Amino acid sequence: MAGEINYFRKRFLGGFNRQDVVDYIAKLAKERNESTAAKEKAENEAKKLNAEIVSIRAEMDEARLEIEKVKKQAEAARLEAEEARQEAKIYKNEALEEAIETITKFEVLFENANTCIKSTIASLCDEIEKARGTVAGVPSVLDGASVRLSELRMALTAEKDQGLPHEAPSMPGTHEPPELLKPSELFTTAEHVDII
Repeated sequence: MAGEINYFRKRFLGGFNRQDVVDYIAKLAKERNESTAAKEKAENEAKKLNAEIVSIRAEMDEARLEIEKVKKQAEAARLEAEEARQEAKIYKNEALEEAIETITKFEVLFENANTCIKSTIASLCDEIEKARGTVAGVPSVLDGASVRLSELRMALTAEKDQGLPHEAPSMPGTHEPPELLKPSELFTTAEHVDII
């Protein structure tokens, strides 16, 4: 019987139509087979999905472990960086303290040298002023000595030419002619000058 069977036809003498019953049984068997195949397919798909879920869970667990490992490594790196920062801070403070101490020593040395140099310069200035006052009189002494040498030369020349003593010019500030002097005694009449 074609199509869906919703009822059994009755026979004229009683009972149901045999073909309807057979078709219905075949239909039930077919539906059962289709249901079994669908069930098996669903079960296979469920098994496949379960396997995928297990694999995904394993991958998630592995990823979780990797994340924990990375977190631990990051924490260790952070601690090392913090320790290095603290050590660098300590080294920096020590270097600064050493630099300050060195500069302080140099400041003391500089101040001592500065004081000594200033004192020496002041002393040299005093000595230079003293020398300047002394040296200032040297030209007049030299001029006087030059004049005296010229006069002495003229007197000696006249004595040689005439064979007689010649009066030498009188010294400044006197009215009596001085005696002729030997060359070695020339500068004994000049004012003694200290030259520094």
